[in-house]
Amino acid sequence: MIKIQLQKYIYTILAIVSIFFNLSFAQEKEAIENFHMYVYINEEGNAHVIENIIYKFQEEVDGITRSIHINNFNGIDNIKAYELYPEKKNLEIDIFNEKDIFDFRVYNQSKYETKIFKIEYDLKDVVHSYVDTDEFSWRIFDKRNIVNFKNIDIHIYLPQKIEINNLKAFQHGFLDANIFIKDNEITYSIEKDIMKDAFEIRILFPKKLIQNKRKQENLFVYDKIIKEEKKIEEDYNRKKKYIRIYNMAGVIFFVFEWIAGIIIYVKSNGKSTYNLKRSYYAKIPSDCSPAMMSCIVHLKKIHPKDVISTILDLTRRKHIHIQEINNSEKKDYVLEVLEENADHLKKHEKYLIKWIFYTVGRNKSISLSQIESFNEDKDNFLKFKKYYYNWKHQVIKECEEYRYFKKKNSLSRICFIGLGILEIIIGIGYIGIYRNYEVGFIGTLCFMIGGTISFLYGWVAKRSIIGHKEYKKWMAFKKFLINFKNIKFKDKKAIQIYEQYIIYSISLGIYQRILSKFKHKLKIEKEKNNIYLNLDTIHYVLDQEEISIMENSFKINELETFLKHIKK
Repeated sequence: MIKIQLQKYIYTILAIVSIFFNLSFAQEKEAIENFHMYVYINEEGNAHVIENIIYKFQEEVDGITRSIHINNFNGIDNIKAYELYPEKKNLEIDIFNEKDIFDFRVYNQSKYETKIFKIEYDLKDVVHSYVDTDEFSWRIFDKRNIVNFKNIDIHIYLPQKIEINNLKAFQHGFLDANIFIKDNEITYSIEKDIMKDAFEIRILFPKKLIQNKRKQENLFVYDKIIKEEKKIEEDYNRKKKYIRIYNMAGVIFFVFEWIAGIIIYVKSNGKSTYNLKRSYYAKIPSDCSPAMMSCIVHLKKIHPKDVISTILDLTRRKHIHIQEINNSEKKDYVLEVLEENADHLKKHEKYLIKWIFYTVGRNKSISLSQIESFNEDKDNFLKFKKYYYNWKHQVIKECEEYRYFKKKNSLSRICFIGLGILEIIIGIGYIGIYRNYEVGFIGTLCFMIGGTISFLYGWVAKRSIIGHKEYKKWMAFKKFLINFKNIKFKDKKAIQIYEQYIIYSISLGIYQRILSKFKHKLKIEKEKNNIYLNLDTIHYVLDQEEISIMENSFKINELETFLKHIKK
């Protein structure tokens, strides 16, 4: 049972985390596996650009759209597009904007496949000349372009070799971009990142490289640009520092929660590792009704079948009498109250008698067909469900009064719930602020999983030491029932014990297995004319048809449906 509960919580956690990360780091319908750009700047200040792009298409498309920023240049010319793989062919281009941003579409039918495209074009006057430096600045990507990349490599080639100390290269858009300078080549390399805003490069180099450049602006900008880039770099370093702290905090919180959870569990439940004197319990372990037993075993989860087992248990204890009606068109049974206000009845048992006999019925007896007729009316069935809902709460409340569960307002519970909510808020906050940077994935994962675990640990009901002992006893009793074979209808006392076995097996979820054992033995005893079989209710609890009639009358399969809409 514990393993099943843990599995449910784990599946819930994984579902929540996957939803958040699907929203935050979702894949596009088409993604760029690799983007390789080669920019050859000549001595006249113009550039020839070649783009080799590997696209992975997630659905059927007519082609790809590309946007090129040309607001810093004097135009674009000689644009061509090719497919390099899986076929080699020229592609048609449709240009639909030629202003500051040059937008065009390359037509190529694609569907769930990977293709390599080559796009080449010429850019005019790409170098800005100032008094103290020359500059090449270009926004390569922004929101208008496909933004999911696995790898980006951009190679800028200057007309001549240059000493590395005379060259400054910068980038805006990624926290972790590698810049390499060798001879006249500047390489930008970015791997496994997501760019949501823009990616821009900037290169400063000596004036002597470009001979026939556009008109020089009479401005000194070198120191200003260096200062700006230093500030941007400091900002990136600060963000990386915050993300490292965030990742570390997420891991620390996650580990702390597990350690704290283990310590609290050992401290609160260590003493409750109650060692039973024997692995089987052949008798009812304690004075718990079937509904209370179900509440303990299933962690405050009451099921509709517990109503049936409680009615049968009250019948066994002579508070309710069940009599078959022989003259009806179909098989029917009458339920009659014999003793309704006995002091030894538990509160939820008294409530059940009041609900069935004085709310659904109007006197001390009611037939199953009358209950079924009552529930056929929609409004009546809603009332019936309301009383069932209140009865469940009465069972849980009574279990809490017996101290089978820890208090709801305990300090540890409040702390774990608060910590869980805080961590989830932190994880969502990171997604909102730093969602562009996947490097915080570890921290977000730890915060989201740790926060969910903390919240569930604090929210979900937990047994007390007394409750844990009761749980172990009932599990031992269940184990005994499953393996019980030596059935002997030797006297009335034995039959009364077997009645309990069968009734409690309903709430333990093993009724069918127990029923098959007793039915076979009952057939043999009837042939022997055993007089004790007519003295007790065992023939009712062994009558599967009667159980089915009760389930249909109470609409067992529908009691939990839309229960959340029923108010107390």
